[in-house]
Amino acid sequence: MNVARRPLGQKGTIQLRNDYRMVVVSGDGRHAVAVQRIMNPVPVAVARLDGGDLEWRPFVTGVDATVAGHLCGDAWIAVTDVDAPRGRVVRIPLDSPDPDDPSAWEEIVPEAEALLRSVTPVGDVLYLAELVDTYARVRIVDRSGEPCGEVPLPGRGALVELPFPMMNMATAAPTGAYTFAFSTLASSAGTYRHHPGADGLEVLREPGVSIEDGVVEDHWATSADGTRVPFHTVRRAEATLDRPRPAMIYAYGGSNAPWVPSFPGPMAAFVAAGGVFVHGHLRGGAEFGRDWWEGGRLRNEQNSYADLYAIAETLISDGVTDPSLLAVTGGSNGGLMAEVAATQRPGLWAAAIPRVPLLDVVGACRDGYGRGGWSRPSSAIRPTRTRRVGWRASPRTTWSPTTSPTLPCTSTRATPIRATRRGTPASSPPGCGPRAGPARRSCCTSGATSATAGPPTRTWRSSRTPSGWPSP
Repeated sequence: MNVARRPLGQKGTIQLRNDYRMVVVSGDGRHAVAVQRIMNPVPVAVARLDGGDLEWRPFVTGVDATVAGHLCGDAWIAVTDVDAPRGRVVRIPLDSPDPDDPSAWEEIVPEAEALLRSVTPVGDVLYLAELVDTYARVRIVDRSGEPCGEVPLPGRGALVELPFPMMNMATAAPTGAYTFAFSTLASSAGTYRHHPGADGLEVLREPGVSIEDGVVEDHWATSADGTRVPFHTVRRAEATLDRPRPAMIYAYGGSNAPWVPSFPGPMAAFVAAGGVFVHGHLRGGAEFGRDWWEGGRLRNEQNSYADLYAIAETLISDGVTDPSLLAVTGGSNGGLMAEVAATQRPGLWAAAIPRVPLLDVVGACRDGYGRGGWSRPSSAIRPTRTRRVGWRASPRTTWSPTTSPTLPCTSTRATPIRATRRGTPASSPPGCGPRAGPARRSCCTSGATSATAGPPTRTWRSSRTPSGWPSP
């Protein structure tokens, strides 16, 4: 979608880039706002829909930050991390003479200790979705920011949402209630409705699945640079920790997306069979705001992997598991994480399961999705810098013939990237080459070639969850 191409001067030019865009229309149908960037969206243009010919004009075009929100009357009400790494709510009039000046924005809700994830207008109030030590909380304020209450969530868990901020801005027509889905690490998603001023919830759909006698426990590990990293364990009550148990770490750590503590879906079968499921929160995600994201991306990408290793080492030192019983898995950026983990720390795992891994970190920067993780959204692609940053984290770089297995991998996103033995292409099973169909699920399998080769690695691709995000 081309937002505009007319010359407007350097300051007011709407920058058109190879990135994701969407159009948000106000509930009264009078205005439209064009939003750009999937991971830290910003409203770049505005147009009136009730004044004859459609004409876009620049809105917020010079801010390298998140300004994700909704049209409310004649203003854009949004969560932003400008001068607030954990988020604050601001109001930007659509007719503002200088919408690029954050000092001219009206602050409705200031930054607090909780991470402010999103704002949803319902009638005359705003519902604020927050994360408190990774768990969901929903507060209610009026249009001036005065507290009006809190939604009584059905447990400690997560709102079911799409992973990236832009995706959650595409809402249905406004209603007089706040409707949401919610799950926990031990129960699947239910659907609920809350009316402003009500004390309780209306249950629209009960959770369909739960882990019988599930025990959820919260923990913290200490990463290599001293950063405290949260993680949760899920097990059945009868799976006592009097001896090491099979354990699987599932994490993401990227793209300014929070890896919220929601139901693990098919991995609940691992818990039911007596295993310990570990839900990790790594830097590079959005669980604690902008600083948490920046702390695990670009030159800081290794911090994300160090956080993963800290979780694994904490589990081992606490006697929860041992390296012969520990697996690591993740999808998309988490698939890259699992591949890197198998090559950087092969002795830490019994198995690594990358799912739809994003391994071509150089080629990915040709797309807005990849640039969000591997380059600055506001800057042009600099091949030399991108290769330097991306190559450092690539499994190709960290592979060793004496410490790592062969890793033939593909991704649904691009032509398959195949690991090599110092330049020799790895072999792939039939059907796993560049022309493999998008619906192929079990893509590549590789076993360790010797006792010192490291963990076996299985890479998955799926047309149903191309981003690697779990289903609720």
